[in-house]
Amino acid sequence: MTALATIRRATPEDAPLVATFAAKAFYDAYAHANDPSDMALHLKNTFSPDRQRAEILSAKTHFLLACIGNEIAGYAWMREDISHDTIASAKNYELRRFYIGQPWHGQGVAAQLMTVTLDLARDAHARGVWLTAWALNPRALRFYQKQGFADVGESTFLLGSDLQTDRVLVHPLR
Repeated sequence: MTALATIRRATPEDAPLVATFAAKAFYDAYAHANDPSDMALHLKNTFSPDRQRAEILSAKTHFLLACIGNEIAGYAWMREDISHDTIASAKNYELRRFYIGQPWHGQGVAAQLMTVTLDLARDAHARGVWLTAWALNPRALRFYQKQGFADVGESTFLLGSDLQTDRVLVHPLR
């Protein structure tokens, strides 16, 4: 079954709902494989309504929501002109966060949101989009590969007090 989502830009008024959705999506994706205290610290420091509001309002960012009815089914947060050590060219966008809620996994929402996200970067003449994904998340890595991202190296991510390895993936936006 394929669910058709409405993709729209997040507004500051969305911040409380985004914070709740984002924290749950992150928890659902990673809690099973991480220390509860590290998870709690990361959620507290990353997904407050104030922080989400600031991210939505931040210059040179694009915060998209995939909604089904009045419910958030997923979101993408992309930042303009952000580089990474493993990426040589300029004018790349970073897809900082990309999450789909568990009820919507396998429903086509992720592919739909990714298409809109990549089109937004392409329309702005970005040369590529890059992201990091946890090396121990094969489902996400397969999805990104299917969407045209290539693995170009590794990076680290601090989850609470646990330094983890991420893969760096790039989409060339041809």
